[in-house]
Amino acid sequence: MKDIRNTKQREEVLNAVYTLCNHPRAEDVYNCVIENNPNISKGTVYRNLNLLSELDEISKIQMPGNEPDRFDVRIDEHHHAYCRVCKKLFDIDLDDSLKVNCHLQRMNFLVEKSQLFLTGICKECYEKEKKNGIKGK
Repeated sequence: MKDIRNTKQREEVLNAVYTLCNHPRAEDVYNCVIENNPNISKGTVYRNLNLLSELDEISKIQMPGNEPDRFDVRIDEHHHAYCRVCKKLFDIDLDDSLKVNCHLQRMNFLVEKSQLFLTGICKECYEKEKKNGIKGK
């Protein structure tokens, strides 16, 4: 990969992801960045988010369905739970109790990176639905 110089715009995008720290969408990052740099384009923000992800400075989380990708300041291996009601994304850390790697090793498959993505309903939304008499999926 060729040398990639650090730019002011890339630094602003990275700072916005850290400031938001809640798995922001590119649109959220753009709205944060334009507060200090109203001349930055959406394309610049989107390109820099993807580049920062490729450089492993942030993580890119592919969302289900038509939901836009999210970005995460955590680059360590961790997993996510997604509430289908409020659209919040939660970090979850799992220990080795799943033993997935052992199973895959027996299949002669080396895991280099993994991410478990769970979809469901968060406690807060579940309580609201329960109170309103709505049953979950």
